[in-house]
Amino acid sequence: MVDRKCVDMYGRTLAVVEVGSFNVGDILINERLTRRWPDGEEF
Repeated sequence: MVDRKCVDMYGRTLAVVEVGSFNVGDILINERLTRRWPDGEEF
């Protein structure tokens, strides 16, 4: 499932992606392939 949330200032779609019961973003974060950006701001 792809749940499109919004578009950033560069026109990129921001979305939550799930496969079955797995959140793909969480998997990528756990494998250190990406990082979390809360509320559009880096922490």
